[in-house]
Amino acid sequence: MFAETLTLASQLATYASLGQATLGHAAALGAGHGQDAARQVFDGNTPEHTYRLVLRGIEDGDPAIMDAYQAPVLSAGSGYTETDLAGDLGLAPGDEALPGAVTAYLDAAGESFWHETARIVREHL
Repeated sequence: MFAETLTLASQLATYASLGQATLGHAAALGAGHGQDAARQVFDGNTPEHTYRLVLRGIEDGDPAIMDAYQAPVLSAGSGYTETDLAGDLGLAPGDEALPGAVTAYLDAAGESFWHETARIVREHL
């Protein structure tokens, strides 16, 4: 968990050090949404075998596991869109900074989703 937090902190610091506060903010939003989504992967009835299978799949990068669970995306179906991200960042929908912010958001959301999912599994086991 500590190493994963350092990785995310390093990403955020990189964005900030490059003078890209918008990208850092987008990454922070993505990281938070990724962690929130991971906390919804399992319910109180999940069998231990499933926890073990998911952890092994994450560690091995098994496509069957990686495709079975979805990190946050920007879409109407997910309830959070590029327009929402732009608004949260104070950007106009067509702002030239938006594509980079989308990438920063999605990268951080995916990374934090998988790290938090693995942490939850390890804590359960």
